[in-house]
Amino acid sequence: MSGFPGHPLFDAAGHIEFMDNDLSDYPSVKAFLDQIDLPTDLVHRDYEASRRFLVSYDQVPGTFGRYRTEVQRFLNYLWLVSRRTLNQVDGETLQSYLNFVETPPAAWISRNVTPAFSNESGHRQPQAPWRPFSYRVERDENGETKTLTYRVAPATLKAIRGSLRLYFAHLMDLGILDKDPFSSIRRSTRSRVHAIKTSDPTVTTSANPRRLTGSEWDELLATVTRAANENPSRHERTLFVIVTMKALYLRVSELSARIDSNGMHREPSFGDFKKRHHKDMEYWVFTIYGKGGKLREVTLSDAYLPYLKRWRNFLGLNTMLPVPGEQTPILPSSHGGNLKARAVATIYENAMLMVISNKKALLATAVKQDERESLQEEVERFKSIKSETHYLRHTGASQAIEANEDDLRHISEELGHASRSFTEQEYLNSDQFKRRQSGRERKV
Repeated sequence: MSGFPGHPLFDAAGHIEFMDNDLSDYPSVKAFLDQIDLPTDLVHRDYEASRRFLVSYDQVPGTFGRYRTEVQRFLNYLWLVSRRTLNQVDGETLQSYLNFVETPPAAWISRNVTPAFSNESGHRQPQAPWRPFSYRVERDENGETKTLTYRVAPATLKAIRGSLRLYFAHLMDLGILDKDPFSSIRRSTRSRVHAIKTSDPTVTTSANPRRLTGSEWDELLATVTRAANENPSRHERTLFVIVTMKALYLRVSELSARIDSNGMHREPSFGDFKKRHHKDMEYWVFTIYGKGGKLREVTLSDAYLPYLKRWRNFLGLNTMLPVPGEQTPILPSSHGGNLKARAVATIYENAMLMVISNKKALLATAVKQDERESLQEEVERFKSIKSETHYLRHTGASQAIEANEDDLRHISEELGHASRSFTEQEYLNSDQFKRRQSGRERKV
């Protein structure tokens, strides 16, 4: 790949799911990641977080291809040009990248669009002509190449920004980013980003966050509850994780063992659940240690407490509710300590696969055409979001905002947002919900 310092990072849909673990089928990718002059553990973390983002779209070929193109060229730029890792991305980095996209070096541009990988010697090897960008080829009347030009159309820039916003949202849910880098660049850029429109059902804007509908949540909860009742040893943990992430608006990183931004090892324990008193009221909170050592507390609803008690009972703990200073890991690992982020994300994915399996069973016995079409749509919908763990956080927050219009500020604080306005931008609030509901009920 003479002249170009980077490397293709992600294979096509159908192959990318095999790029995890030790990258044994992709030796050149592993070698590239290991030789980058940045902390190796952070580079591999960036890679895996990005791969999981793309895997969640591998059932939607057009969307997957678009996001893959953007993510792998952003990572090549970030690591090789900006000399940063994902947790260091800010508004300045983002603006520099957007400028870079408009005028990339010639060594980063290919003459033709080339597949990233092909089979060779029993492995998937990179294609030498591949580059993150490609020229536009203009031909004469005889079909001969007349000129090679590189130009980014305004519509393409909008699509790039839209892809990056969803990518950054994924990174924020994993706790890798504190905030959306777009919030730090000039206002004119932000307004263009918020104006993005698309007919792609898998792409949403900040006015319509990615969340489960009420019926989808009810179905997910019923599925994991039934599974836990029938096979507690296998699925009791699944029920607790799904309910806890949704009810407490948690990111995966906030329920798993991790290294925080201060380099401290963080193990969520039952001691993070605390009883509080205010006047004559007694209530429970869950303390979350965010980035930079920032703390926030999420109030436990009365409806959540039975799930907490049920989980502790399954673990064989001595008390139904946590006691002060209790160090027992919330999600004990067989290797000791608390489960890591990947294991927590896998629990969510398996829960979604159970829903998909149930729907496929119904589809196999459905007779009516409209019923089959509806079930097939539901199957595809759950497939497209089976790795989107932040759907639980967004669903819980959106439902809470819809039900408690006057408490938007409180919910914003429990989400860990910097301001109420950010929450209003990022989540479907009750004003919109009630406005649309009222509009549907108007008389002619």
